Amino acid sequence: MAALNASLSYQDCLDAFDGIMVSDGNLSLVGISAKFTIALSGKEHNDWLSYIVDVLTMFKTKLPSEPVQSRTRKSSRSGKEYDYCYVQSRLNRPGSFVHTQYSRWYSSIDHNKHVPKDIRLSQVMIANWVMGDGTSAYRVSALNSVQFKFCTNGLSVGEVVLLITELNDRYHLGAILSVRKRGKGEPEIYVQKMEGVNRLMEIVQPYILPSYEYKIKKACSVGDYI
Repeated sequence: MAALNASLSYQDCLDAFDGIMVSDGNLSLVGISAKFTIALSGKEHNDWLSYIVDVLTMFKTKLPSEPVQSRTRKSSRSGKEYDYCYVQSRLNRPGSFVHTQYSRWYSSIDHNKHVPKDIRLSQVMIANWVMGDGTSAYRVSALNSVQFKFCTNGLSVGEVVLLITELNDRYHLGAILSVRKRGKGEPEIYVQKMEGVNRLMEIVQPYILPSYEYKIKKACSVGDYI
């Protein structure tokens, strides 16, 4: 599904955009106009970036002729070169989709990105969130063989609690809040119970691009291995 699935409705595309924004998407103002940017390390994200271009095109966003770009950059810490890929729209004037979304996602006071209270956690939204900021890992536990984490670094605890509440009220995932002990103590979301992990996988799998299928891991009791 490298291109936009033809079965996705206008609402699905709105939900996909929210999943992109809650993870790695960014909007900025340049004068009175707004632009969208997303940059990801590695070249394995080209499928998702092409999908994002299709979503933006649905909303008549002004884009360059070759919207998905790849570059090589040198790390300021290690000095090693690494590849990254990105999409950056052209400037979009007031009244455009991108400009309207800037007003929805960014505070007029501090100009920082904030999760809008009207966000809708549909299957399409969560699938894009998973492709951007979701990680799954096998583990040895008496309860579950897989845990899933949403890396919500940069969001406030209140915003993360809003997302957890929506996940649990709508899908009963048993998602929990965890605050990192290292660094700035940023909040993260974990799904650890077997039933919750498997339900999450079922929710997003139909909308996950092939290059991200490695994130789909089904959980089972450790006793099932014996």
